[in-house]
Amino acid sequence: MNNSRFFALFLSLLVLFAGISAQSPMALAGLNIEVKDTNGAVIAGASLTVMGRNGVARNSVTDTTGKSSFENLSEGEYRIKVEAPGFPTVLLDVTVARGSKEVEITLQLGAISESVTVTATRTQITSDETAVPVSIVGREEIERKALTTTADIFRTLPGASTVNEGAFQVRPRIRGLDSNRVLILVDGERLNNSRTSTAQSGVETGLVDVSQIESIEVARGSGSVLYGTDALGGTINIITRDTPSRRDGGFRFGAALNTFYSSNENGRRGNAALAGSGRYFAFRLSQSLERFENYSTGKPGGTFLQDLRAQQVGITDDGEVLNSQSHASNSQATIRFFLDDKKTLRLNYERRRGANIGSAGLVGTFNAFFPFSNRDKIHARYDAVALTRNLQRLSLSGFYQTQYRNFTNILTVPPAPPFFPGLYQTSETVTNTQTSGLDLQTDWTFGGRNNLTAGASFFRDENNDRRFVVSASTPTSTTRRFS
Repeated sequence: MNNSRFFALFLSLLVLFAGISAQSPMALAGLNIEVKDTNGAVIAGASLTVMGRNGVARNSVTDTTGKSSFENLSEGEYRIKVEAPGFPTVLLDVTVARGSKEVEITLQLGAISESVTVTATRTQITSDETAVPVSIVGREEIERKALTTTADIFRTLPGASTVNEGAFQVRPRIRGLDSNRVLILVDGERLNNSRTSTAQSGVETGLVDVSQIESIEVARGSGSVLYGTDALGGTINIITRDTPSRRDGGFRFGAALNTFYSSNENGRRGNAALAGSGRYFAFRLSQSLERFENYSTGKPGGTFLQDLRAQQVGITDDGEVLNSQSHASNSQATIRFFLDDKKTLRLNYERRRGANIGSAGLVGTFNAFFPFSNRDKIHARYDAVALTRNLQRLSLSGFYQTQYRNFTNILTVPPAPPFFPGLYQTSETVTNTQTSGLDLQTDWTFGGRNNLTAGASFFRDENNDRRFVVSASTPTSTTRRFS
């Protein structure tokens, strides 16, 4: 299926589902919330967030009487989040029907209610309901750890480790299985399907900018039934930052500037973002730049053989690891349209550029690096809730992604006169991977106790490799080979 037919099918399905949901009139309801402490005193200034199953959130603050109201809500299930100074955060699930619903929430000191939504297991469930061990790493922890690369987070997770070093070359490993058996998703969609079993050519998590990550979900254990054999070791879902929540009144703009510096490799990263939200749409624009030079390790300072080994793998007397540098940039644009209280449409474009990416340890006789590794992705997602009495949620998404990279290696063997004239060989392997995908997920309810989750996924890879080899034994003799 070519790209034009793929997107034509996607738009046709989008119009069809929108038409189905528009056939029945919208049932509206209200939600009145009162917040108190254990002594019955009202709590003014408490922050309230009401989120429906479509992911659309509304925000409010309790008044001097401890109350706040949300009008024009669709019938269905909602999650209420309450935050107040001096009290733990409280999460509460409620069902809203036609009319107004009164909810009284009591905040208790020392009682913390915490719930985390897990999507690396395909369906949106809480972490304590999953059948496999799950780790959730939020934005606060990511900033506290001051990560150089996305894969650094796996160094401290149970059952996980990493291979390789450098800002672009670190690869995750789960339960001893390399990245060719660990599925890596970005917002529920495959990061890259062109993978091999070698550490240098595995999935490049460096293609995801750290400053764009909202959270990382790691489900350890086989997910092959849901995703295929590449999820044998586990599933990693990297969730990127989204647009601000919907605002019922007015329009709000915001801007942010984040910087990062690491003295170990003279690494620096800067990210600037602009966001805004209103009643009908919200957006987020972001631009990042990063530069990492060779990182440093401990000075060799051992025996003669240890020092000789360090020199062979490219570690200087000062502990600098040669050929471990990388440069990169990232551009991202996201816009979300609030079609009504039941339906949203999210469009996203991301452009990642990596250049001069070294491979630590590959220096001297055999030198290897990536002159460039680029990724472009466009994505569209349509979400709807409470379409019919039985169909509670529908999510339809499609994406198109390209990865274009060059792996260059240089072999230099000095001459040994008069028997060997020496050898100089350079090889460039250019890989172009194009991936398109479509995903449909639905939630159904039958009666008061029966729930059914059903869906279908499709993706297609097209991979092209081109290799160019130049060999020379003397300055005047040159052999070129193409494949």
